[in-house]
Amino acid sequence: VHVRNLSELTARENLGHVDLYEKGYGKDAAQLAKEAVTYAAEHAYDVVLVDTAGRRHNDTRLMSSLTKFGQLANPDKIFMVGEALVGTDSVAQARNFSAQFVDRQGKGRGLDGFVISKCDTVGDMVGTLVSMVHATGIPVVFLGVGQHYGDLRGLNVGWAVDKLMK
Repeated sequence: VHVRNLSELTARENLGHVDLYEKGYGKDAAQLAKEAVTYAAEHAYDVVLVDTAGRRHNDTRLMSSLTKFGQLANPDKIFMVGEALVGTDSVAQARNFSAQFVDRQGKGRGLDGFVISKCDTVGDMVGTLVSMVHATGIPVVFLGVGQHYGDLRGLNVGWAVDKLMK
């Protein structure tokens, strides 16, 4: 969702009010995340979602900034959003993304879970989910199965096993 469409989307999806903490482009993303968390605490917000801007796992410069991001924002949970369509490349993405939140001295922490989008487009082919969990030990927490907010679902293991067995 582009920021220009946020108010329209929240009204259309009957989500109530969603505020956007935005300071323009070209800023230090880690510092901005820290400021957003501070702002949220001062104004009694319960949830802050921070988008790390589609960093590709093979872009060393952008990926390396995630360590600072994790340290400054000090998030309660860190989720990686990936696509079910990616296939075997998902394992490298997951490993690299998780590793970036831990610095060279071993400080920080890895991912808490995966959110996998576009699960509605892959039919019975849910191997990406299995590969990511097997390779990293990190659980899939949510699945995107459509275009609306109501299409974000918690992982149902029975559903995934059923898909694998077909």
